Amino acid sequence: MPTYTISKTTNELYNYFYLRQITGSVNYTNGTEIIDYLHGYLNYQIEHHLFPDMTVKSYRTMAPIVKEIYAKYGVIYTLEDLKWDDF
Repeated sequence: MPTYTISKTTNELYNYFYLRQITGSVNYTNGTEIIDYLHGYLNYQIEHHLFPDMTVKSYRTMAPIVKEIYAKYGVIYTLEDLKWDDF
């Protein structure tokens, strides 16, 4: 996953903001009310960074739409599986 410094982003065009959000975000296990609630809806980082003003309850609805758009343009939609063994 790329990293971005302030010097790289200071004079960027507005549309590069979205590209940075797309390439620099990752989602974690999601899709059910209990999983999303236990994660505090922080498992939808991609949707959160693309739509920061959207309510957390909307992330699950947007996730498949965003994933489809990623696939259409050949962008990797990163979804990591969190396991208790990881802690």
